[in-house]
Amino acid sequence: MHPDTDISLLAQLHFVAEQTARHLRIWKGQENERACPDFGDGWAGVTPMLRGMYTQRVEYLGSLEVHGEDYEGFVKGLYEQCYAGMDQLAVEMTSCIGFADFKAQVNRFGLTDTIVLDASSDDDDLLYVSGRSVQVKKEKVEPSSDNDDLFFSPGPSAVFLKAEKLEIQQGTEDMSSIPEYSVVPKTEMLDDPFYEEAELVEEGLAMDYDLQPALSVDVFVDIVSDIKRLEIEADFKIAIGKLEKEIQELEKGFNSDLEKIIRENVINSLDRAAHWANLQYPQTVSRWNAPVKEGGLHWQTYRATCRRNGVFRDKNMNKELAEPMLDKIVVGWQRAFEILIPPRFQELGKSMDKYLHLFHKDAIDPQKEIVADEAKMMLDGTVRAYQESIRQMLEQPQSYLKSQQKENSRMISDVIAINLYRVYQECAAQTGQGTLAKMRDIMQHHAEVNGSNVFHRSARGLEKQLLGLVKETGNKIADIIGTILGWASRDYRSALVEPQIRRFSEQQVRMRQEMNEVIKTTEAELQLAQLCY
Repeated sequence: MHPDTDISLLAQLHFVAEQTARHLRIWKGQENERACPDFGDGWAGVTPMLRGMYTQRVEYLGSLEVHGEDYEGFVKGLYEQCYAGMDQLAVEMTSCIGFADFKAQVNRFGLTDTIVLDASSDDDDLLYVSGRSVQVKKEKVEPSSDNDDLFFSPGPSAVFLKAEKLEIQQGTEDMSSIPEYSVVPKTEMLDDPFYEEAELVEEGLAMDYDLQPALSVDVFVDIVSDIKRLEIEADFKIAIGKLEKEIQELEKGFNSDLEKIIRENVINSLDRAAHWANLQYPQTVSRWNAPVKEGGLHWQTYRATCRRNGVFRDKNMNKELAEPMLDKIVVGWQRAFEILIPPRFQELGKSMDKYLHLFHKDAIDPQKEIVADEAKMMLDGTVRAYQESIRQMLEQPQSYLKSQQKENSRMISDVIAINLYRVYQECAAQTGQGTLAKMRDIMQHHAEVNGSNVFHRSARGLEKQLLGLVKETGNKIADIIGTILGWASRDYRSALVEPQIRRFSEQQVRMRQEMNEVIKTTEAELQLAQLCY
């Protein structure tokens, strides 16, 4: 008999025998209702030979009821035949003890998964075999004195399972007499237990004791490989994580300094500048309204300028109105964008160079004894290339900031044009006698009444634009930092981590082969495999 079915069939045979005895007791208590015994689902796992035997006996029991023959004697004989089958199974199981002991020795070195079936516990245990849960019910069965030698009780023993083939046969509701150990799965009964579960037992899938040493070695080596891989990557992850944290802190500091410089030197002066521009607004309009001989605007030029929203040929009313405000912030503007900000970019580049050097050292030092000289030389050149790239990339946001601050200085005049749009349109709509006087009055009234609103809005608009420029510059710096970190992670991992993983994988293969040879040689010398076949 194949060892795949030993424990399962032993349990099933004893169960069927007990069922037979139970029906015999029922028959004795119901002499007037001598029904044919129903073995239920408990016989579904019996081999085809025993299944045929029981089929014949059941059919014969039906004929006994008609002919009045010795029903009790026949059932007793059937019960004895069951124990005879159990005896044969016990002998075959005993022959496997040596093989199991050898595998237990292998297991001490962690080369396979093991379940220890210990009869000392009275509780049901939930065991986990290669990630699958199996409930093992353990019960003591006291055999009769006549059949003591028919029971096989190995005590604690190692059961070796191959997860890919692990299938547990469905039990029945009445499991009170299953000997010592029985496996109760958590799946439902197959649709046709007579055929399907019997076929499972025939194919040796009820419980697969696959003892391939190669599988055990693979499991062991793969576990070690995962641990080693994590160890190899751990130092690198620490180094790259440290670099990322340091450079990101550097980025935050740069953005904070940039905003602080612009606020202290430009934004904080905008309200004062707006107030000064509002005071100058009526005087500027008075120059436009002066007689032509004194530098004032001709009525046609006045109308054309208003029609074009304050700009006509070389005349730009908006710019003239913005000049007093710009005069008040120009000193701080130049100090911020031409004196204070450029050194911050230089400091940012130097600090990034410094942290890259530290990362270079942190990444190589833990593995300097095993890293090839060629890899070290390559990484030395790589870090120098990073430094040159950083300087080139930082020139882009610096140039962009410089160009945008020139555009922002013109923003005040643009905001003034927007706020004076209706005033310009009203002036341009004047016709008939006294057109020039009407236009002059409209502009003068607005300068005296609404000038503060115009310049206050201009100040707030410029503040928003400057803060947006700070944020946009910070985003460009973040893109540069992300690029550098991506390069470092890719290049240093390729040079330091991946070669070690490849070398260790080669060691895995050699180790697997050596362990397989050791186990095969030992089995061949002891001829243990023949004990179970």
